[in-house]
Amino acid sequence: MVKKLNDNEGSQRPKRQGAARDDQRADMPPVLLRLLINEALANGPPPASLLRGSGLEPADLNSAQLRISYHQYAEVVRRFLAARPSLSAAVQIGNRVNILSLGKVALGLMASENHQEMLDFLVEFQRAAGFAMGLSLYISVPLQQIQVEVAPRFDDPDIEPFLSLFTIAVLNQLIRQVLGPNFHAVRILLAQPRPPDVFEYEMALGSRISFGARTSMLCLPLEPVRISAAEPSVVERMRELLAAGAAVPHFEHGAAVMQIIRRVQAAAPPLAQIAAELNISERTLRRKLQEEGLTYRGLINEHRRQRTIALLVQSSTPMTEVASQTGYSSPRSLRRAVQRWTGSGPSNVRRSMEPGAQDWILSAGQRKAKEKKKETAGSPPADGQSGGNDPCQIT
Repeated sequence: MVKKLNDNEGSQRPKRQGAARDDQRADMPPVLLRLLINEALANGPPPASLLRGSGLEPADLNSAQLRISYHQYAEVVRRFLAARPSLSAAVQIGNRVNILSLGKVALGLMASENHQEMLDFLVEFQRAAGFAMGLSLYISVPLQQIQVEVAPRFDDPDIEPFLSLFTIAVLNQLIRQVLGPNFHAVRILLAQPRPPDVFEYEMALGSRISFGARTSMLCLPLEPVRISAAEPSVVERMRELLAAGAAVPHFEHGAAVMQIIRRVQAAAPPLAQIAAELNISERTLRRKLQEEGLTYRGLINEHRRQRTIALLVQSSTPMTEVASQTGYSSPRSLRRAVQRWTGSGPSNVRRSMEPGAQDWILSAGQRKAKEKKKETAGSPPADGQSGGNDPCQIT
């Protein structure tokens, strides 16, 4: 019997028509997209051609605040494959992932007690780690295996083989960076047809591979492998921070506009200029923002709020200079704005960096989402079961 442990994102493919808004939800950091763009910088095609119409520049991908949508991610992959139609590149690029690029997720993984808890944490926060494919975790008691299934979240058959290989390579590399280079998967299953150069794939991934499987999956030994740097308190702290930071996401147009505002910092450009970067008209961009429940002025104000709070809690910059850098005429105007946002003055906000005080920097939407999460805590979904033969069964 195979027991399903965790599937927070779901592995079923929504119909394209019904998921038109979901695939434009900007809720992923560009961790894995950065790997593709770095490869393009080194060996082509030109990164500008991959990011065309997204409003993004390669340097934007280093922003800790940037979130992208599945749709944006898929378009970059599609353009990359049009210029370089090679599946082997997926493994080569995925193998270059650095676990530290996952930030808080990385700390949670490295501080887990064993590899099963580590994988459970990764599946729980897969979107925060930047995974475009859905991850699900299973236990196979007969085979004594932990199985990580990689499944599409949307129906994109033209890029699915590349994304599956890329995701398997990233997962495999993250696990080995925590457990050591001598740790190997029991077996890797890939849904794509068997290529002529199977040996090269197995050498690159360090494991036996079965092609033509009904699903793509990483099969690992069930017996717990203890992690030397285990620290449960760190795992719990990262879980709290990741949950607290899970803002209600913008959709891709709002997120793209926000990133352009961040890039220029001093004075927000005219909306027509931003629309040109997105390859759409100003009128269309206004309509898109309205559909997402946003306005350009509202995004400018939100950026101003974020920048003000960041200067207060992340630096010792004098209040007069904070006011000047964020466009307030005086410290008094700054004080009134901060009081309106947080219910407290700038000095109190600056002193609010001890554990548990992060609510100062949450927007109204974030606080609402956090409160809702508390209300629903303690009601875990029931375990599911899969029927049929175990896909990792060696025959």
